[in-house]
Amino acid sequence: MSLSDANDHELMLSFQQEGDLAAFEELFRRHKDMLLRFLIRLSANHAIAEDVSQQAWLKAIDVARVLVLHDDVSDALEAALEDAQASRPSR
Repeated sequence: MSLSDANDHELMLSFQQEGDLAAFEELFRRHKDMLLRFLIRLSANHAIAEDVSQQAWLKAIDVARVLVLHDDVSDALEAALEDAQASRPSR
């Protein structure tokens, strides 16, 4: 099965259990635009949205390595996003 044929759950499992970075890259490719659009709407600032998005993806990598697998990648991204926003200094 190719990465593009795998569902999000299979890709996350491959990343978690085998350290398959290509699987995580496929998840990133699938969800990056949606997350960025959401953050732009939320913040009304493209630069802040990009910064928070990057922080969320980096956190998602760390979280995915240690947490129980989420059934839905968007749940993992939401948790990572909340953590990234909480750690961001207020302006």
